Amino acid sequence: MKIIGAEEALATNVTRGKTATAHYVFNNGSKQAVTIRNADDNGDTGSIRINANAGVIVHTDIGVGMRGATTLFITPIVSAGF
Repeated sequence: MKIIGAEEALATNVTRGKTATAHYVFNNGSKQAVTIRNADDNGDTGSIRINANAGVIVHTDIGVGMRGATTLFITPIVSAGF
């Protein structure tokens, strides 16, 4: 996996990760949900649960972002060729 940006913590009231199309999402706490927000940031399009001390790769479109507990962290990665 090729990292292309800095890690940042998610928040429940601010949408993050809107400028990249792929992120490594890591949960540093108990099982938590990551909420996927639409490009207009006025509604949820889905969610994914991530187990404790686990991570997943999430692909989205530009403008689509994520929200979640502050124990969830996202790191932008290349969307292909990793």
